[in-house]
Amino acid sequence: ACSAHHQLTGAQPALARIKIKDQRHQLITDIMKICLLTLDAAARIASTADVLVVVGTSLAVYPAAALVRCVRPEVPVYLVDPGSPDTTMIRNPLTHIRARAAVGMPELAARLVAEYGER
Repeated sequence: ACSAHHQLTGAQPALARIKIKDQRHQLITDIMKICLLTLDAAARIASTADVLVVVGTSLAVYPAAALVRCVRPEVPVYLVDPGSPDTTMIRNPLTHIRARAAVGMPELAARLVAEYGER
């Protein structure tokens, strides 16, 4: 009985690790499903947008970076980022405001109000 008890109690940490690993796997799977659903919803929203605003990104992290390709060809894209991300995949009219979001977003808001008026 003593050796069986030792085998069972010795196996508990291994079983706990397996359970945690399974829980992590399920959590990662659930997060991926949510991300895919969110990206699908974002792509549908982008496809109907009148303007696309992209803030603070390298445009290099996919699949989110591909959202710029979901907008209709005539839709203007406004990029607010202090860096120089690769914008070659953006076929739409592009305005790049080279500033941090805290500075660039108020500037963009003023531009959009001037161009489209307040609604």
